[in-house]
Amino acid sequence: DHSLVTWYAEADVTYYLMISGYREASGTFGLTMREVVNNDDCFDAEVLQPGSVVAGTTAGAEATETPPLCGDVDLTAPGVWYEVGNITGFYRAEVLLGYTNFSGQVSVYRSIDEDDLGCSALICDKASSTGNVTWLAEAKETYYLYVNGVNGTSGDFDL
Repeated sequence: DHSLVTWYAEADVTYYLMISGYREASGTFGLTMREVVNNDDCFDAEVLQPGSVVAGTTAGAEATETPPLCGDVDLTAPGVWYEVGNITGFYRAEVLLGYTNFSGQVSVYRSIDEDDLGCSALICDKASSTGNVTWLAEAKETYYLYVNGVNGTSGDFDL
């Protein structure tokens, strides 16, 4: 009994929605709109290139599973996932201040075993509720970064 439409909306464009009944049915209805977040599940993590800056949002994120506890990060707010691999040395992931509209935090995970089960078996590598974290990366590992808000907040950010 529910209808759903999804589209890519552009900034500064007005959209008009036409609502009609199925087979000329009429009556009252409810309308809900929200931004769709595609990387709110670890298995759908957005791939990052080392040294890149990516714009993201946690608004509209609906995590199906809470990630494992990691450092002092508050995991009550749903977040979004990023994946980076084939890196070695010290790396830093940071929610860039001045480019965000909420208190963001970052957790870094890796697979728990050498078989690299990916999202199926994550272990906390490093985390910070201050929005930036530095860790020692090994080339053989794939790292999963989780960005979410402090105290249930959500919003836009650059990472």
